[in-house]
Amino acid sequence: MYNYALLCTIPFIIRRNRNYLINGVVLALITFVFTTLSLILSPQYNIKNLLTEAANDKLLSNSLITFILFLAFAFIMIAAFNNVITALIKAKINANKQKDTKTRVLSNLGHELRTQLSSIHGITQLLLVQNEKGSMSKQTFSDYTDTLELCSKQMLFLVDDILDIHKIESGNFNLNCKPENIYGLLHQVVIPFKNKAEGKNLIFDVSIDPILKNDYLDIDSSRLTQVLQNLISNAIKYTDNGFIKFTVKMESENEEESSIIFSIKDSGMGISNENLLKIFDSFQQIRDKDTANVGGTGLGLSISKTIIEKMGSQINVNSIESVGSDFNFTLKLKKVPYLSQQNKDNNLQVSPSFLKGKKILVTEDNKISMLYASKLLEKNGAIVLKAYNGVEAVELVEANADISIVLLDLEMPVMNGFTTIQHIKEINNSLKVIAFTANIPDFGLLNRISKFHFDDFLAKPFKNDNMFSILNKHL
Repeated sequence: MYNYALLCTIPFIIRRNRNYLINGVVLALITFVFTTLSLILSPQYNIKNLLTEAANDKLLSNSLITFILFLAFAFIMIAAFNNVITALIKAKINANKQKDTKTRVLSNLGHELRTQLSSIHGITQLLLVQNEKGSMSKQTFSDYTDTLELCSKQMLFLVDDILDIHKIESGNFNLNCKPENIYGLLHQVVIPFKNKAEGKNLIFDVSIDPILKNDYLDIDSSRLTQVLQNLISNAIKYTDNGFIKFTVKMESENEEESSIIFSIKDSGMGISNENLLKIFDSFQQIRDKDTANVGGTGLGLSISKTIIEKMGSQINVNSIESVGSDFNFTLKLKKVPYLSQQNKDNNLQVSPSFLKGKKILVTEDNKISMLYASKLLEKNGAIVLKAYNGVEAVELVEANADISIVLLDLEMPVMNGFTTIQHIKEINNSLKVIAFTANIPDFGLLNRISKFHFDDFLAKPFKNDNMFSILNKHL
């Protein structure tokens, strides 16, 4: 009973982790049960029964009960520690395996970085030598700089992979979503891979659903790009003959979201069923005699899997050895109707002749932006009033009742755009006001713009047609 008090305090004194604390409490409870049983079952001795002939029998039974309880307690302790030791042995084996894997991958990473650095060093020496001789043509210089850029990008990809896997393992991996027109984004993603496929005499077939052309969807475009680059790069890397097919298709849509299927098929070496379970593990590369020198860190698919899971989906793989592989996933993405409609309007060709004689107030504190916008409008016949802060804009609205429309920057000194529009609407509630800003048009900003009753949104930098389309719509 004296020792029991100490036993109960141990798990609370040595708090190594939650499991250790729980196990300590369980052990204390088991000991408490045995102690209680000992007190109940053991014979009670006093002066009277010690003098009887049955004293030896009582002593024997007491000793027997104590011995049985001791054996039971010892068995539980041995079983518990055996599980701990077994877990430690497994953890050690796994740790050694991970250590060997990471050592091999770090060796590969060193080789990849050294290869790129050697290329950069070689090109730099050629630049220096030919520059001294003055024999370098513009085409040669362009080829050298293109090679340097390619090497630096490849090194950046390698370093980014290492940083990303560190974020994933530390639990600090997050998405940064904003409205994006993925039709244009996807066409930019595939450009670098066309030359790579041609270099291996592969057919690179790209099919992107044109229905996506006008939609803005809420997504982390850089992470989606990273996933597609990893999957397409792997398809080309492990395919020696045949084709690579990249397909993006609208599966379904409504007013709020779009469901889009992404697929990367190849006619490459394929993946065995055994290796399908390993390809998404960190620092894993499927190697055999045919793929011993493909390079890379073995992190691409692991990072891609995490990104797609963060986006609420998963990567599916269908593969047959010596036939090819199909990596696909489906993303359900929120629409940004406001920007989608604006994009549809921007695709329409609008003649700027409608601006002739229209009085337009441009409110912009950046002189370069003011110069560009005002000159563009004046060139097409508009009468431009200029204000460099909100106070000046309000004064011009009060003094000019015939202003047709207002382009209003949101971030300005003296009075910002959100305060300014309130004063403008008090003076003339029917006057159209367009938000005119370089801020990223995320959902928070768009909701705020709607709340303050802006009539439309024009993002900077803008194309001429963008401005003409929006002004035409409201004029």
